[in-house]
Amino acid sequence: MATDRNALTWTSAQVLTDVRRKASLPTTSTDWTDAVVIREATDVLWSFAGWALAPGGAGRFVSSLDRQVTAALTGAYGACEFLMPPLAIASSIESVTWTDSTNTTQSRLSRIDGAVEPDFSTPGALGSPGSYAILREPIRVYPIPNSGGTLRITYQRRHPELVADLAANVGTVTSVAAASSTTSTITEAVGITGLSVGDTIDVLRGQYPYAPIIASAEVTALPSGTTITIDQPAGVFTGHDLVGARVVRAGQSPFVSLPLELRNCINEKVASNILGTLGDMQGAQAAEQRATLELARVMQMLSPRAKRDKPKAINPYSHLRMRLLRWRF
Repeated sequence: MATDRNALTWTSAQVLTDVRRKASLPTTSTDWTDAVVIREATDVLWSFAGWALAPGGAGRFVSSLDRQVTAALTGAYGACEFLMPPLAIASSIESVTWTDSTNTTQSRLSRIDGAVEPDFSTPGALGSPGSYAILREPIRVYPIPNSGGTLRITYQRRHPELVADLAANVGTVTSVAAASSTTSTITEAVGITGLSVGDTIDVLRGQYPYAPIIASAEVTALPSGTTITIDQPAGVFTGHDLVGARVVRAGQSPFVSLPLELRNCINEKVASNILGTLGDMQGAQAAEQRATLELARVMQMLSPRAKRDKPKAINPYSHLRMRLLRWRF
């Protein structure tokens, strides 16, 4: 069976090339270095593309994060608080579901208002969670889980910060092996510089659209400079294409994981911001207009089509219609 891959790419290096061309920005610029241009592109992805794509198709850019019950925070209420996904846009979530330890029963939790949370459940109540409340950062479930299980948080994930595809930022996966029943060891061609135990990483697919294979996995050990042990079992990699897969710090990526149709729009917007900073207001305005027109075209394509009532098909020669016409005379 053939592997499903896409030869098209959209990398941070291509963003640099495209933006410098559109803004006539030389590579020798001391103010607009590669790092500064990439930072500007990230700002555009966050402030421009994020809100524009939010309504662009139900579920199109929604992600999910599984938190095991053993990863719950410990506090006055016991093991019933879970951290919000750190990359959720505006710290908002779509839904929360609970899967029991046997992995046979899954239920969607109902949300309750934090204001009525103290009256909802006794602090020590145990059982299978049926509801949750958001209390600033943690998500508190009710009642306290009385056995192992998994909390799945569905949310819209913020686009990662763009970084250069260099060994200091990105590692290329060569293999994955089980370290234990609950952990796995990733071997890289070259290790990421400065990675420490307790950091969180993402593993990204190496082909467009560069979807995360795992997200926000915690580093539990660094056996060597090119191996990383994480708190995820090796089974999570089963069925995924690891050819060219990248290891990055959580929330970073050398790729743009948006529809390719937005490539010209994003490049024009970044170029507009740079030209405006340089004082070329005419060039900045022209690039802004091109970006706006391009965005309108793309959003029209991505937005769900309006549902309309199907037109009735009327047979003017039906016996029933002819009978009604005769009664009119």
